[in-house]
Amino acid sequence: MGRLAIVKELSSHTLRPIVIGAGNGRTPSTGFSTAKLLLDKLTPKLTDYTLHDLRRTFATGLAKLGVTGTMIERCLNHTVPGVAGIYNRHAYAPEMAAAWKLWSHHVASLVKGRQLDT
Repeated sequence: MGRLAIVKELSSHTLRPIVIGAGNGRTPSTGFSTAKLLLDKLTPKLTDYTLHDLRRTFATGLAKLGVTGTMIERCLNHTVPGVAGIYNRHAYAPEMAAAWKLWSHHVASLVKGRQLDT
């Protein structure tokens, strides 16, 4: 099954409890395996993927949308190495929010069957 089919299948479900919490949506998630199990339960046809496949698709998609590599690393919550990681303490919250919003619009456009104008 292709990536677009996976996105369309996942979009037919309410994912908010998985994204922001555990199974009941009220308590913090205890790990990625819990989220993966919940996704598999919601989408029994789509079990042949890992959460890293989703992260890879996200990172590649942001790059195609023009987001810088540095911002993609921040969105993936990767540790910034070297001098930049030591001295640059900016949290980049607004910039990451813009990247996530861009990704959200892109995914929504795919689900609706049209490409995002960039």
